[in-house]
Order: sequence, then C-alpha cells, then structure tokens
Amino acid sequence: MKYIRACQNCSRDIRFPLDRGILLIKCPYCNFSFRMDPDDPSTFLGGRFELSKSSYTNQNTLQNKSLEIKDFILQNKKKLTKNLIVFLLFLLTFVHLYRFSKEVNLESNEPESIPSPVEEKPNPSPISPYEI
Repeated sequence: MKYIRACQNCSRDIRFPLDRGILLIKCPYCNFSFRMDPDDPSTFLGGRFELSKSSYTNQNTLQNKSLEIKDFILQNKKKLTKNLIVFLLFLLTFVHLYRFSKEVNLESNEPESIPSPVEEKPNPSPISPYEI
C-alpha cells in the first residue's frame, strides 16, 4: 500500500510505500528529505492513502455494472442467443407439460366408483372321499 503526502518544502505530492519500514524520503522536485516511520501516527497527518487502480476504476456503481453487462452481452451475443433460445424452449416445454398434467388431473379428479368390498363367504370344507 502506498501513501501520498505533500512535501513540507514545495507542497507537491510525494508517493511512497508503507510496507518497507522506516524510510528516508527525498522529494524528487526540491530534494527535501524527511524521515517516514509507518509506526508513528504523526506520519499520517496531512496525507492520504493511494487507492489501487482496481478500487477506483471498478467501483460497484450501477453505471459501471451496467456498462460491464452491456460489454459482456456484445462480446458473447451469439452464445447468449443460443443459450436463451434453448432456455426458452425448455421453459415452454415445461409449462406445456405442467398444464397438460393439470388438465389430466382435473379430469381424473372425478370421484371414481370404488367397488364395495365383497364379503367372502367361507367355502364349505371339502369332502374327503373317505367320509362318504
């Protein structure tokens, strides 16, 4: 991460890293030098942290996202068109099958004539040939 601070002599912005420990910073414009200690809170007075390019160019704003989506669609137009057609065909098939199953269920929801249970009469015991 880098930090930007104005030179105490010429007031121009100087950018320097924070992850390298204590540094002796020399202004490239006026050659003024100062000591920068990242552990000293006074070092961070009157300066600002540098945002990485990704954090300020790809902000999550609605406009940037819509432009990204538009670019993606333009780059993948043929592939997206094919996928959309396949999806719509699948959806139409599903809806058609769903409606058909509903119609069949409505027709079959009529009460069916359920046969009443028939009581079985006990069969007379078979006559054995020896009993005659």
